[in-house]
Amino acid sequence: MFFRVKQYVPRPLRCFKCNRYGHVADQCGGKLRFAVVNISIASAALLLKCPNCGGGHSANDKISPRYKRETEILKLKIEAKLSYADACKAHRIARSPPVPNMVSQSAFPPFPKKTGVDRT
Repeated sequence: MFFRVKQYVPRPLRCFKCNRYGHVADQCGGKLRFAVVNISIASAALLLKCPNCGGGHSANDKISPRYKRETEILKLKIEAKLSYADACKAHRIARSPPVPNMVSQSAFPPFPKKTGVDRT
């Protein structure tokens, strides 16, 4: 029998105290931050606000850019067999804008040499 398999990539760890990624509430030193902010108790209206990016979604929503970033880092960590810190560095380098090509000095003509004539 043949089975198609793929590497398991776990969901990112999210702290239920501060709602940030990468640790759990038992190890959290941060302050309590809610995933959903209640604007008005009387009207029971909820304003969704992500504590990680400030977007209009809750902290545990998969559309959050931070959730997507953490998922990409975990995928890179598993596939490349890196530590979490090394995967973060590799992800940052892969996402950074390219450095513009520097033109070498040899591409420019040399400055004219100063002659003995003074034009003052």
